Amino acid sequence: MLKEIWIGLSVTFFLTLACFVTATLIGALTCAGFCSKNKVVRTAAKVYNGVVIKMPPLVMLMLFALLLTGNRNKGSLLIAYIGLSLFTAANLTGAFFSGVRSVAPGEIEAARTLGFSKQQAFFHIMLPQILSNIAPVYMGVFVMCMQITSVSSVIGVTELLGVTGGIQNVWAGISVSVVSYFLIGTLGDIVIARLGKIRHISARGCPRNAEVG
Repeated sequence: MLKEIWIGLSVTFFLTLACFVTATLIGALTCAGFCSKNKVVRTAAKVYNGVVIKMPPLVMLMLFALLLTGNRNKGSLLIAYIGLSLFTAANLTGAFFSGVRSVAPGEIEAARTLGFSKQQAFFHIMLPQILSNIAPVYMGVFVMCMQITSVSSVIGVTELLGVTGGIQNVWAGISVSVVSYFLIGTLGDIVIARLGKIRHISARGCPRNAEVG
């Protein structure tokens, strides 16, 4: 049984990490679409995000399983990864967009006046503030991502909850699940908290007289 628990824990940890990293990239791209000056791109990003965020993760997994295997209850780790990544990304997009809007436009204009390029203004002025502002929400979405990996058992993925649910001693199974999810969530919180404390990024290539916040 210990081997099965370790396999289930490994699957849950992998799904959580892989889905969250992928969701961060997709969410950032969707947020960029929200901010695009192109009306078509902006509309497409909002429609896509609006549809995905309203769909329960379980329904999304069953939909992908049905489309790819012909059976809504028969899926794979890949299907779970795709579905959960898209759902998590939709939740991150709003956080990223709020972070972007929290940065005062005057700060960017001031940076450009000091000689920063658009890229330098983003990485040295906007990004540190965005990371700091969205850190609490980012932690919350990470925990949510970890929690919803449990629904992947419905399409046949052997993850932590599915394995511990098979332990004859109910209290032992629940205890293993609680401790495991707590450890994964705590590890993510520590990493994200460190990111939220970033106040500046290396000033290499910045104008000499410019200050980095």
